[in-house]
Amino acid sequence: MTRKDQMPNLKFISSCLLIASIHANADAIMETATAASDKPYALSLSYAFETSGALQGGLDRKLNFTGNLLIDARFDLSSLPHLSGLSAYVQGVGIHGDSLSESVGDTQVSSNIDAPKAARVYQAWLQKEFADGAFSLLAGIHDLNSEFYSTDASRIFLNSSFGVGPDLSHTGVNGPSIFPEPGMAVRARVRPISDWEISTAMYDGNPGGTPWVSEDGGLGILELAHAQKIHDLDGRYALAAWGYTAQNRTRGAYFLANQKIYSPTSIAPRGLSAFVRAGLSDRGSVSSSWATGLNYTGAIAMRDEDQLGFAIAQAKGVGEEGEELARETALELTYLVKLKPWFSVQPDVQWILNPGMDSTAATALVRAVRLQVVF
Repeated sequence: MTRKDQMPNLKFISSCLLIASIHANADAIMETATAASDKPYALSLSYAFETSGALQGGLDRKLNFTGNLLIDARFDLSSLPHLSGLSAYVQGVGIHGDSLSESVGDTQVSSNIDAPKAARVYQAWLQKEFADGAFSLLAGIHDLNSEFYSTDASRIFLNSSFGVGPDLSHTGVNGPSIFPEPGMAVRARVRPISDWEISTAMYDGNPGGTPWVSEDGGLGILELAHAQKIHDLDGRYALAAWGYTAQNRTRGAYFLANQKIYSPTSIAPRGLSAFVRAGLSDRGSVSSSWATGLNYTGAIAMRDEDQLGFAIAQAKGVGEEGEELARETALELTYLVKLKPWFSVQPDVQWILNPGMDSTAATALVRAVRLQVVF
């Protein structure tokens, strides 16, 4: 075996040793975090390590290793004089490893931690709340997908199209203000009456470039959301419109629904939740997309925090000459095993039909296993 052949094994062994070390010191780490919980700040760390590859179809059979480290710091500044309702948030990211989509050749991106290697400040913003949170203003480096185009039931899935729709994520000079590089933003949110929320924001049109350069313009978005209970089960429904002030003035809209549809007991969050999302773009490389899926928390007896999910996402593309491309469809089956409050293992299988929106490309069968630690 050559030195090059040994590298994936060394990466995997190193990651296992890291997780074992964290496990050995977990109790001490949790005690320290609990002792700091009454302070006006909160620190947290999460690390996701994923091994993945295409079993059939795709461009190669390479075994990929990808990691994503997030460090969060939240500060409650409201106890300081004249700073009532003020908070701050700083998040750093470290991305390393291989690209799964380079092996699969898909458009929708099979892994939501697939990104170029980087270590940077990911988010950094200040937020001021008024009238007990009925109105808030936020300014700084902000991830659009942390508040917009987001459904709770889809968070378990690894495919990027279950995070933010490709009709929006595939726009802009350098993409919109989402992973892996958010940009500067100003966001306002108001809750005019109970169960209703209006959020609007203006984002830098070219995250990663010089902030607010006039020729890059900005990306504006407006979302109207309604919280709805059906038979005492929580749901959220939203309608939004977005558009660039430059870059051919690309426009789009989306609808989303997230509803818990069954709960076997009064113990939250056990039960079955569903989501539906659809979006369109008038000039983007992905003209429309939709996604739907189910997420069952506690499907297996005595495993109340495990999550079982199945979802489908489809994207319709437009070629450089305006021709309609084949629709890429991703089907994902996943199971998240919560072994500890701070440690989870998630095996995942995806079927990618027409990868790269190419009707001649063979269906790709993708498998992945993600390990995640959170403190």
